[in-house]
Amino acid sequence: METAFKNSSLGYYLFDFPINEEREYDDTRLIQQLHSFAYKVGYWWRFLWFAKDNSSHLGDLFVEVPEKHGCIIFSEFDSYSNSSGTHEQSVFTKDDLLFVSDMVKRYSQYMEGTTTYSLDEYELARPDNELNGAFQSKPKTYPYNQNRRIERAWIFVTFARRTEFLPMKISLYVPLFESLFSSGNIKREVMAKRIANYIQEGSSDVESTMNDAYLFRHKYIHGSELMDYSKLEEQKQLSEKVDNIARKVLTKIFLNDLDIYKEKQSKLYDWFNVLDRR
Repeated sequence: METAFKNSSLGYYLFDFPINEEREYDDTRLIQQLHSFAYKVGYWWRFLWFAKDNSSHLGDLFVEVPEKHGCIIFSEFDSYSNSSGTHEQSVFTKDDLLFVSDMVKRYSQYMEGTTTYSLDEYELARPDNELNGAFQSKPKTYPYNQNRRIERAWIFVTFARRTEFLPMKISLYVPLFESLFSSGNIKREVMAKRIANYIQEGSSDVESTMNDAYLFRHKYIHGSELMDYSKLEEQKQLSEKVDNIARKVLTKIFLNDLDIYKEKQSKLYDWFNVLDRR
């Protein structure tokens, strides 16, 4: 089954999925093929976050199947909220999308040689009492420990963007930074300074924001009252700051330092020590 561009614009994409007449595909195989494609589209969509804070996400993907005299609808995509926990319209320029495509390419190169999803790794369940030909299909997961630091950080970005509840959103951003910069039992003050030294701008403000985020996460996760950030507007401001720092950190890593994260842990720790001395 080949994939080819039929037409494209900044607003939509149309693809052909020609089926070789000499080879028949049963429903299961067809759904697996299409779900694999849908997963890749959703994968790209996540990277719009690198362009700007946004709540853009895929709603539905419609696939017309003339041979079946009908269409297939995919509606299992993640829904994202922006750093304020709201859903608002976002406008992306062509340059934004080109930048996003570059980030996807860099991440894909970083992931070369690692575990990827194949067609056979898609679980497909068809209920006994079928409802409008509905299938449930999703890629199988693999153990968390197989993820490297960059992958773990990206997982936490995704989880943080999925929730609209600001205390949870802020708390999920903290382990993102720990995935990238932790080295043993590091104190939060050292971690905050390390992050500030890495992006090298507004050091005192970045340190203050990260320290606040750490304390906020600690209180929320342990069930304490959020006295310092009890108002929604205060939580929004902290969330927006942390999201902005996360974007700057990951963007710089993707553009300049992906190779260092392929090194052995000892070399990565040496790099952290250099950051700490800045």
